[in-house]
Amino acid sequence: MKKIKISVVIVLSFCVLLLSVSGAFAASVYTVGGYSYNILNNSEIALCGWDNRTDELIVPSEIAGRELVQIAKYGLENNDGFTNLDFSQAKNLKTIGYGAFMNCSGIANEVVIPAQVSVIGHSAFANCSSIPSVVINGNISSIQMSTFKGCTSLESVEINGYTTSIDYQAFADCPNLNHVYIPKYVTSISALVFDNSPNVVISCYYGSCAYNYAVDNNIPYTLLDGVKLGNTSGDGSVNINDVTTIQRYLAELETLEGIYLHAADANQDGTVDIADATAIQMYLAEYEMDYPIGEVMTQ
Repeated sequence: MKKIKISVVIVLSFCVLLLSVSGAFAASVYTVGGYSYNILNNSEIALCGWDNRTDELIVPSEIAGRELVQIAKYGLENNDGFTNLDFSQAKNLKTIGYGAFMNCSGIANEVVIPAQVSVIGHSAFANCSSIPSVVINGNISSIQMSTFKGCTSLESVEINGYTTSIDYQAFADCPNLNHVYIPKYVTSISALVFDNSPNVVISCYYGSCAYNYAVDNNIPYTLLDGVKLGNTSGDGSVNINDVTTIQRYLAELETLEGIYLHAADANQDGTVDIADATAIQMYLAEYEMDYPIGEVMTQ
């Protein structure tokens, strides 16, 4: 019985020791070369500060022999002492935490999120008022709520990788935002994503979630399919064949679907009818047109 009690005491003591060590890692902040960090485990750390010894924050791949895998929650919040944020060397970075760069108003370069990043937390770049453009190359499933809210200088956003959702107010209060590329992989866009961002033009593909969102919310868009307004036959140019295609469609002798049905609405009144065939004929006869027939479709 005494042996069993002693064994239990030893096991419990060992567990307490492990918890104490883990707690020490989590609570302690270390500084090397201007970088402050928390130790997550024996091989990984989280960046939680920069002393602004230069105006460029280059996020490294490792510090003191441990891989830098995340930017800590609120890690650089309110630090406006650096003007350039560089992730090009952050080869091990996986997570940019909640509020990580919130209110970092000094960042004035294009921010490129590297491909290995899989999580960007809520409000991570909120109120970074000097960022001009963002390129998201990471395989981030969701651009979370308010991620870039209040980025008042932001003009351009490119979403690459395999993002599938954009959450509430992710790009709200961005008055200068005028170009947002949204790929086909995005299948969910929440309400008010572009709230109080009145100049947004969405670059998207016909029939995609982004296209439907733009139409439903009366947001201007540019279609990336490369189809010209009036080019119903799909041959790359607007010609008499497109007139014939519309006539055959109206006579129920030919089917028009998807983007080519969209392209057949040459006068852009929302209906494909004989007036569209007439509009194309007038375009071919070089009449001055009120519709951008022959140009890649936008709204």
